[in-house]
Amino acid sequence: LWRDLRSLALMFPIPPRPLAETCTYGFMGGQGGFSAEECERIVALGDNYETSRIFGERIDETVRSSEVCPLALTPQTEWIFDRIRLAATAVNDRWWRFDLTGIHPYLQLVRYKKTQHQSWHRDGVDGGFSHRKLTVSIQLSDPRAFKGGSLQFLDQATPTIPADEHLAQGNILFFPGYQLHQVTPVTKGVRYALLTFIEGPPYR
Repeated sequence: LWRDLRSLALMFPIPPRPLAETCTYGFMGGQGGFSAEECERIVALGDNYETSRIFGERIDETVRSSEVCPLALTPQTEWIFDRIRLAATAVNDRWWRFDLTGIHPYLQLVRYKKTQHQSWHRDGVDGGFSHRKLTVSIQLSDPRAFKGGSLQFLDQATPTIPADEHLAQGNILFFPGYQLHQVTPVTKGVRYALLTFIEGPPYR
C-alpha cells in the first residue's frame, strides 16, 4: 500500500508553494478605475438600448430585467478596454492567477430602471461559456442617484454584499464567472453599469 501511495505522489506531486489565495471579488478604484467624468462619458455612448437577453438568446424578465447597449472595440472606446485590461491583470495576479487570454470584444452598457433586476445566476461555467473566467462590473452611476440595484454574491449561507466604498462610482469589480450573484430590484432612480468578461481557456 505504501508503495502504491508513493507512486501516486510522484504522479501528482504536491505544489511546492501554497495555492493562490482566493476571494469572492476583487476591485480596482482610484486611478486604476474611472473618474465620475469618465463614467458620464461612457453613459453618453448609449444610444440604442435593447431588452437584455439570457446568454444572448432569449428574453425572460423574471430572470434578467434590464436594458443593454453593446459597445464594440473602436477608436472611441479603446481607452475603456485598455483601462479594464490593466486593472484585470493586477487584480487577477493578486487573487486568482487564472490563465487569461484577453477581454471580450464587446462591453455591455446596462441600464436598470425601477423594478428591474437580475436573479441569481452564474456567468459561465459550462459549454460555450466556459471561457468566461472573470466577470467585470463597473459602477457608472453615482450611488446617490438610485436605490436598490444591489450587487450581491452567494458564497455562504447568506449573501455577501460588497462594501459601499468598493461600489463607489467608477470602481471596477472582478469576480470569477462561476460565482453565484444577483442584482436586486431598483426601487428608485436609474442605475447604469458596464459589464464584460475576461476570457481564458476552460478550467482543467
